[in-house]
Amino acid sequence: MRNIQRSVIAKITFKTTGAEIASYYLNVFAGKGITLLDVRNNVGHTVHEGPKDSSQRIWLDQNNTKPLGEGIFTLEPGGIRQKKDGSGIVVGRYEECVYIPKLGNAILLGSKELLPLTI
Repeated sequence: MRNIQRSVIAKITFKTTGAEIASYYLNVFAGKGITLLDVRNNVGHTVHEGPKDSSQRIWLDQNNTKPLGEGIFTLEPGGIRQKKDGSGIVVGRYEECVYIPKLGNAILLGSKELLPLTI
């Protein structure tokens, strides 16, 4: 899951749309037999100060066809698939925050041990 997450982050620029990010996850997940858990195909959103219920978020989903521009976003896709031995299911979710600058690619925010982002 972390490798999928990092491969997506490495491709994001301020011109990337939420729809492009959602489609990338859906395509990679489909190739690995993973189903996205969010029925709206939402894989993340902007990060805002203040109460969650009063913020106007930019969603990373198939309906968002505008370039993201500069900002801080969380990427949090959840996936589910059958265990390889067929004995049940595996659920995974990996969440990371990124800063998307006006120029260049997204920058991973978080633990200094994980920085800089190299794929």
